[in-house]
Amino acid sequence: MAKINLITIHWGCSYGGTMQTYATIKLLKELGHEVTLINLVHPKFNLKNRKISLGSWIITEILFFIFQKKHFGEMTKRMYSINKPKIPKADFTIVGSDQVWNEDITSPINMSYFLDFEDDSVKVSFSSSFGKSTWESDKKVTELVKSQLMRFKALSVREESGVRLCKEVFGQNAVHVLDPTLVYEHYDELLHDVNPTAVIYPFLLINTKDTFEICKTVSKETGLSILEMPKIKNIFTSGPTSWLRRIKSSEFIVTDSFHGLAFSIIFHKRFLVVCANEKKFTRLQSLLTLLNLNDRYIRSVDDLRSRLNIINTEIDYDEVEKVLHDERQKAIRFLKENLDDHR
Repeated sequence: MAKINLITIHWGCSYGGTMQTYATIKLLKELGHEVTLINLVHPKFNLKNRKISLGSWIITEILFFIFQKKHFGEMTKRMYSINKPKIPKADFTIVGSDQVWNEDITSPINMSYFLDFEDDSVKVSFSSSFGKSTWESDKKVTELVKSQLMRFKALSVREESGVRLCKEVFGQNAVHVLDPTLVYEHYDELLHDVNPTAVIYPFLLINTKDTFEICKTVSKETGLSILEMPKIKNIFTSGPTSWLRRIKSSEFIVTDSFHGLAFSIIFHKRFLVVCANEKKFTRLQSLLTLLNLNDRYIRSVDDLRSRLNIINTEIDYDEVEKVLHDERQKAIRFLKENLDDHR
């Protein structure tokens, strides 16, 4: 099979970024390929430019580092800008998933995620995301990106809005596929002896008075307590596996995170989705729409109070899994068709 170099957003203590990297590597290896992760890290994470505290954050970073070393397999040496001699020869270079095409996150190394450094292998994007529904870069950057995307063998994106952007802004056809965390199915290998707990897990990137009231309302209607972990315990349970365990063990999830939503679905949880940022909500909206779960989106605490029945309404996961099955097959087909051994 093929030798593949993968570039994605695996850096930082991001649960979603870490798990989508894990899932992508697992999927490619299951298809029989050799995978090397290009260990490109945003310059802001360069230790030379940072003041490291000895508090909980450094412990969290260590836990993420241990997970990566254990589960990511082959990785290049760490780099803060592309260093070609550090990258092995490969048949294919894949970019994706996550918000690899969101300049708000990747600048000043954003063009690396359009594979401007690669001339010797076949280029493919897998479930890449722009992170928002509009393209806001200037004309010069737009033309640079357009010239790079023209050199790809195949493009797949994570949201329907990404399909539209590829066509309208860059003149390229793209396929909509699931995020790899939803394509991969074998998370039990990371989770052992997970005991169910009657709690609400509020996995929120942005906490507001409104989200707090939403969680309180869910608690009142369900009789479930809101998960609150002691600070000392939190230091040592802040790694990716512990995060997965919290989602799987909890009875109800309230989240504004794409991957918080994804794993709520994977583990068949009751959940509500709130909007942290209207501009970036396209990522969550696309998945909710695909799975006919738009009713789980709560605009405000007043919205929730106007339809309290949604809290205790069970999600028909049999129907959800039917859609996921077809979409998983579509994503696998995309990989198989575009990762052959022919140039």
